[in-house]
Amino acid sequence: MGHSDSVGYSIFVVKRDGTEQQQISYGLDLQPEWSPDGTRIAFTNVQDSYHPQIFVMNADGTHRHAVTTSGANSDPSWSPDSRELMYDGYSSDSPTANPSRIFRINADGSDARALTSDGSDFYAFSESWLPAWKPTP
Repeated sequence: MGHSDSVGYSIFVVKRDGTEQQQISYGLDLQPEWSPDGTRIAFTNVQDSYHPQIFVMNADGTHRHAVTTSGANSDPSWSPDSRELMYDGYSSDSPTANPSRIFRINADGSDARALTSDGSDFYAFSESWLPAWKPTP
């Protein structure tokens, strides 16, 4: 990810040796996460700083689409099979009205469901509460 005054926060891809840098997003895109299969990138778009949303795009920057469209959402994390995402979010437009929860959603934006309940004692910006996938035995 890079930043410049002319493009805001944008996502770049580059080869491991540092060559062939390519900007694949323009605007206010943060927290990029590669899908485990390497074909897509999930990220948080903060165009509306009060209502950040989760987006997904192909690894080359094409087919960008919103996965979430309401509330305030951030910190996407891919499932090991690249079919689902977990993210941290508020289900209402007011983070002070209800606490942050962890959600799970299909990568196409369908079937969003909360994994934690309202009333949890954690908040979105606590690093210890960011969503992460764990292998099951």
